[in-house]
Amino acid sequence: MKTCLLCNRVMKRTLSLHELFSFQPYHDSPACNSCLAKFTRIDRETACPACSRLQKNKEICIDCKKWQKEYPDRLIRHRSLYQYDEKLKEWLSQYKFVGDVRFASLFQTDLKKLYHQNKGYIFVPLPISKKSREERGFNQSELLLQTAGVPYQDILINHYSGEKQSEKNRQERLISQQPFQLLNQGEVKNKSFLLFDDVYTTGRTMLHAKALLDSAGAADILSLSIGR
Repeated sequence: MKTCLLCNRVMKRTLSLHELFSFQPYHDSPACNSCLAKFTRIDRETACPACSRLQKNKEICIDCKKWQKEYPDRLIRHRSLYQYDEKLKEWLSQYKFVGDVRFASLFQTDLKKLYHQNKGYIFVPLPISKKSREERGFNQSELLLQTAGVPYQDILINHYSGEKQSEKNRQERLISQQPFQLLNQGEVKNKSFLLFDDVYTTGRTMLHAKALLDSAGAADILSLSIGR
């Protein structure tokens, strides 16, 4: 019997009529419905339309208004799936910092769905630094896409060698310098990209990557993260 990845209880799974007659591959969830319900999905009706920040209205949030002064509106288009609350932090800690790669499968259904909704875009996981990869052994964003079976391309490298983003405060993140380089500028021009990362905080890292693709002539650039 299969057990829930989060609570270790035995899961009993029955297919709905929609699943039976959808003629789509069946992908069993690694967690029970009770545990999955504890993650707070972001309601796009009550979130910033530019970055998915939770709020009481659908206006552009203060953070995005500040970014608009530095970047064109087309770069400030980001969607996050879940609120970065204690439950999501627990998941990220087990997956990213403890290194339990089984947790990469938790949001595979979400990622598969978004891939099919954005088929005209090339998915690009944000690269981590050489130091982080050596310490962790994997790129958390890359592995999330791999586990979900989402095709992607590595078109960026991360040449940053300083302090980790997770160890910086907000102000230090906001003033961080461009950490990325393009592997091949010719692979970008007139193509559309969807950049993917595990968590969006200030938006600084994501906008660095978007600005680089924009300067290389990308046709369109969106971004996505699990948490916000």
